[in-house]
Amino acid sequence: MEKILVLMDPMKPGNNALEFACFLRRQTPSRIICIFLDNPETARPVQRDLHGFPVVFAEKDLRKNQIAAEARIETRIFALKKEYAGMGVDFESDRNYPLREEYIIRESRYADLLVLDAGMMSYKASEGSPTSFVKDILKQSACPVAVAPEDIEEMKEIVFCNNNSPDSIFAIKQFTHLFPQLQNKKLTILQVVEDSERETNTENHFREWLQSHYYDYRFDIYNGDVNHVLFDYLFKRKNIFIIMGAYGRNALSTFLKKSTAGHLIKMITQPIFISHR
Repeated sequence: MEKILVLMDPMKPGNNALEFACFLRRQTPSRIICIFLDNPETARPVQRDLHGFPVVFAEKDLRKNQIAAEARIETRIFALKKEYAGMGVDFESDRNYPLREEYIIRESRYADLLVLDAGMMSYKASEGSPTSFVKDILKQSACPVAVAPEDIEEMKEIVFCNNNSPDSIFAIKQFTHLFPQLQNKKLTILQVVEDSERETNTENHFREWLQSHYYDYRFDIYNGDVNHVLFDYLFKRKNIFIIMGAYGRNALSTFLKKSTAGHLIKMITQPIFISHR
């Protein structure tokens, strides 16, 4: 892996996405590009109470807010440049690009991995995690995405969420090619089947592929409801890296459908790697 793209929310404290990118960089040396996203809330009319009366900010006040927000971004970038000096991190801003999402997708085409925080760019206190912004990026990103955990811990185990679909196999192969240095980590392949039938031939091919890339792996196969098994299995584990396939791309795949991945990101505190074809 050569290039990691990190998205930063200038209005949100903490550097967990950047810290996680640096953690991954220690596993596989890469260049890190950290992009501070311009928050459109600073350019929208804002209604606030003034002595008990609702008041909408005038254009002049909004411009003051925008200038103040830009100054905060510059101050934070300056501080991070000092903190991460010599660590191979470059800092940029998207403020000169007219459409933020287009800019991110364009940049992701030329990155090997995109790292973000599931709660970034939240405009409503009730929005929760993942935010609508994060959901859009997960769907559209032109490279794999890693959702950073709140706390960086030692990675002791990799968990492949596999339903034998092309999407899940693709994500597993993407992760393996990006992180060949992790082939000596403990690996668990988690499969949930809703009936007693199993694709033995497919599984044999998969085992053959695994043997050429990993030393210590096992299959954990469960019967039951996919959502319940996933939450129960993953929620109890620590120091793991979760690998999932397509996010909201395959309507026929219950295992990897949008709601499942979204709930996982919300409920699980471990890092999640998501990729799609």
